[in-house]
Amino acid sequence: MKQFITILAACCLVVCLSTALVSCSEEDDAVVEFPDWQKTNDNYFNSLFAMVQQRISAGDTSWRLIRKWSLQDSIHLDPDDYVIAHVLEKGWGRQPLYSDTVLVHYQGRLLPSTSYPTGYVFDQTWLNSYDTATMRPAKMGVSQTVSYTYNSESGGYVASTSSNIDGFTTALMDMNVGDRWEIYIPYNLGYGTEDYTTTKGTIPGYSTLVFDLTLADCYRAGESVPVIK
Repeated sequence: MKQFITILAACCLVVCLSTALVSCSEEDDAVVEFPDWQKTNDNYFNSLFAMVQQRISAGDTSWRLIRKWSLQDSIHLDPDDYVIAHVLEKGWGRQPLYSDTVLVHYQGRLLPSTSYPTGYVFDQTWLNSYDTATMRPAKMGVSQTVSYTYNSESGGYVASTSSNIDGFTTALMDMNVGDRWEIYIPYNLGYGTEDYTTTKGTIPGYSTLVFDLTLADCYRAGESVPVIK
């Protein structure tokens, strides 16, 4: 754990220095929430990637570098073709396939910014503190998520399907049921270079995504998935 804190502290220093230098507008002194955001995220992820490579070379098995699920071994890869994972808890269940349905607990946040020293939380599946005894998992496909919105005219719910980001799918396909990981997804495998609007807010372009992700269960195509209550 001390090694983990040291690694993150060093990477966060890059973020803090970038933020301190350009956190206010030169014209009206207005606070800029995400100053120099592309450079901040590039520096953070590349620094973390290099440190994790060193930790893995030194025999640290709690860190993983996971190639994007659809890329071949023979292709030359850059750091932003990988998801970085830190194993918090080890599970021993089966690994999901691309076509599977999973039950997960997750919290997604951004890197530290002007008003959010620990990173803006843009989505999470639990309330209050993390406690699997009281949390209710979210159900989704490994490759896509189905959401439901209420239609006032018909008086019913309408389903819509959206593809999961490549980084999230990549992590899920490398996990075992029972695993809890902290994963770092570069914007190349996340929401890209343009702002992305969610039901809970906007994720600015060039954002590295940090997820606290637990794989609670996994079901193959055709298997019955329990109703979440």
